[in-house]
Parts: sequence; structure tokens; C-alpha cells
Amino acid sequence: MAPAEQSMGTRVTAYLCIPLHLTVISNTKENAMYTNEISIGGVRIPNRLVLGPMAGVTDRPFRTICHELGAGLVSMEMVSANAVKYGNKKTFDLIHIDPDEHPISMQLFGPDPDTMVLAAKALDAVPYDILDVNMGCPMPKIVNNGEGSALMKDPETAAAIIRELVHFQSGKSRPADVSQTGTGGTVPSDESKTGTGGIALSDESRTGTGGPAPSDESRTKTGASFGPRPVTVKIRAGFDRSHLNAVELAEKLAEAGAAAIAVHGRTREQYYTGQADWDVIRQVKEAVPVPVIGNGDVTSPEKAVAMFQQTGCDLVMIARGARGNPWLFRDIDYFIRTGRKRLIKDSVIDADTSFSDMMRVTAEMSRKEGRLFWPGEHWKYRTGDEDEDSSAVSLRDAAGSAASADEDSSAVSLSAAPAGGKNSIRPSAREVYDMMLRHARMQLEEKGDYLGICQMRKHIAWYTTGLPGSAALRAKINACNTLDALEETLDAWLASTTP
Repeated sequence: MAPAEQSMGTRVTAYLCIPLHLTVISNTKENAMYTNEISIGGVRIPNRLVLGPMAGVTDRPFRTICHELGAGLVSMEMVSANAVKYGNKKTFDLIHIDPDEHPISMQLFGPDPDTMVLAAKALDAVPYDILDVNMGCPMPKIVNNGEGSALMKDPETAAAIIRELVHFQSGKSRPADVSQTGTGGTVPSDESKTGTGGIALSDESRTGTGGPAPSDESRTKTGASFGPRPVTVKIRAGFDRSHLNAVELAEKLAEAGAAAIAVHGRTREQYYTGQADWDVIRQVKEAVPVPVIGNGDVTSPEKAVAMFQQTGCDLVMIARGARGNPWLFRDIDYFIRTGRKRLIKDSVIDADTSFSDMMRVTAEMSRKEGRLFWPGEHWKYRTGDEDEDSSAVSLRDAAGSAASADEDSSAVSLSAAPAGGKNSIRPSAREVYDMMLRHARMQLEEKGDYLGICQMRKHIAWYTTGLPGSAALRAKINACNTLDALEETLDAWLASTTP
């Protein structure tokens, strides 16, 4: 167990029930750099928070939500270079981009330089800003084809992929009429549009918006790049514990021209189990001259700051931690800038709030309602634009009214919190309901009723994990086949959770 509080400077808070190496919460002045913009290969990223690529998750609706809530860079679902090569239509359905999403990264995975360059040429008219290469996916169907994290066992091929992609990007000239492509690359030839005999990109796929190519003004507004796109790469700590070669591989990739390197602190052997090794991220950061993006186990504002502090990474990538909790980007930014967490009603947790004070308030709520509360349930977040006026009383003051609670009652475990992390403070049921409705409408507009409903089932499960009635809600959602039925089910769930 970590100590309830530690003192480091003027504004420090640490909570129990999280690993010791994650308990350091820093001085807000020292952390001001974590909110600064950064450039990757000439692409301006407004802050240091990245939405990581997730197959079946980071589609256009979810990326839009995360972007609006503070993700500085968003990543598309990974795209198979071989699927592009053979003209797989479902693959081309993944590449639609909204003008307001920029900056955005498109991630490719493939087994060799020739296939990857061919796919990059075929997708050159897609208005992404950064071309990312996946060398970290642990799934058997990817690894068995020599793709994803399998490339960590073949550093020479991995470096050759980056080298050839950089060569392709750097060889493109700046077009006279940028609006022809919407990306800043050259207008692709008929061969590059199709790959090797595959389907040609439709006008919708080329622009990513379903309409005409974006104008110069719209691209400038959204930050889309006009010239060659930078190439980045995502790796793991190693393939297994016997082959922890992230540092050596990162050095080769940087030498080959990678503009940034993302490091997931687990091996392929671990998949997503166990604890991510953040020290390997620190080692890579110290070894390469390009920006390093840390990834793994960032599920709360405290953990994001801890990763910055302990690894020295330039950006933090959040993937699974954002499922069902896109507010995490907003909360991390707010926490870094203010040293405060968004919490109860019109109150906030201040830097001097103790763990026991928070638990006393939670225990008192549980006593009054006759059921177990997790910290933050039915509490509203402050918005980042609110003034720090007298209404923002600290939780320590609020805890005074609950001082009569038994000490045993204060042992309410944060492990009851939902998927956003053991010490994550989540939005109210009403805010979750509003987000689910909006996400569902966007999803069905994007994917149609059948596929949209099917995909929303997992999102609703993530959104409501740990909330009252979530298990029953999941069962009912599985029986919904239309948006009207889904909305009625969510209405009934919200009514059942409102005191």
C-alpha cells in the first residue's frame, strides 16, 4: 500500500490502492510543460495527450469525442497493408477522416518494406497528418504473418520498413494545387490508387469526409499537413522476457528516420496483462533523439503525470484507459494545469485533501443511501472554465459533516470504481447517459443501424462499468436492434439510477 499522502513541493496528492511507483503527483508549476504543444516531424500537436489506435474502437465517432475532450493527437484504427494491396473494401471503410479531427495519425501494419510502401502510395490521398507503423500488436493472427510485434524479432526488416516509408514520404513534392489531394502529397497515379489491381479509392475515401476535398482554408484551420508526412512507429518492451530489445530497436528506427517512437511497456508475451514496465520507456527516451510517446496503464490523471515524471517521455498515449471514459483526456489536462481533480457537485479535491477525508464522505453517502457508493458516483465535475471562487470548497471541508462516520466505514475500496482505473473519479450517471446517446447517434449515422447497434453494445458496457444497474442494462441492450429501442432502454436505465 502506498502512503495516503506524500509531500513534494506545494501541491501534492497521492492516493491508496495504486502501485507505489504511481503515487507521485507533482507540483503544477513544474508540470506546466506537459500542457505545451509539441511538433512531430513538423506536425503541430496542441498538447501531449494521444489517443492510441485500437481496432474496432478508434473509429471516426470515438475519435471525434476524444478530440473534443482534449486528445491532442488521435489515431485511426490500424490498417492492414496487405488488405490495401488486395483492395479489401472493409479496409477502405476505416479511413474516413473528419476535417475537425486534425492532427490525426493513420497506422499501417505489414510484413515488409515493399508491401508497406505500396499501401502508403495507395492511401496517399487520405488526409492524415502522421503515418504510424504498428510493430507492437500482439494478436496471433497478426504476429503469425510476420507483422505487428513479430517485427521486434527482426530489427533489420523493421528498420528497412521505416527507411523506405521515410524515403517515399520525403520524395513527394509539394503540389501546386494542394486541394487536389487534401494531404500535401502528390496526386497518386492510377496504380497507386488501387495498389496492385485492388479497388480504386472513391471520392469519399480520398477526402475522408464524404464530400469534396477540403479547401486550403479548412486544412489550415484543422492543422492538416501540406507536404510529406512524418513516419512514426509503435513498439513494445520486447517480444518476450528473453528478448527485451526496445532500446536497441528504437535506436535503429530513429536512425532509419522515425520522427517519433511510441513504447508500450509490456512484451508481446504479456499481451495486456500484468503491469507495464515504465522503466523501458525511460531507457528509450534516454537513447533516442526523437520524441518518445509513453504507453501502458495510464487510466487516471495521477498516472499520466507519474508517467511523464518517471519516464521523461514527451507525450502520453492512452488507449484502453479511454474506453468508456473519454473524459480522461479532459481530466488529465485539468489536473496538470490546476493540481485539482473534478469532483463532487461544486466542490473539488484540493492538493491537501487526504485519502481518509475522501473515504469518510463516500462512507457517509453509502450510509444515507443504504448501498455502497464508489468515490465520485452521481457527483458532477467542475468544468475547466469555472472560476476558482468561494463555491469551490475543498473536500476536507465537506468531510466535516461526515466526521461521525465509523472508521470501519471509511474502508470503502477504490477497487469498486469502473474501468477508468482504481483511483479514477467518473462522471455522473446523467453525463454518462448523455454521452452514450450522442455516441450511439454518431455511430449509427456512420455505420448504419445493424453494425452501429452491434458496436455500441461494447461501448455501453464500458461506459457503465461500475454504475448501478449496468449488468441488467447490458442484457437489455443486447436485445435492441434500433436506435429508438436503444434510447428507450437508456432512458429507463437513467431513471432507475436517479435518486
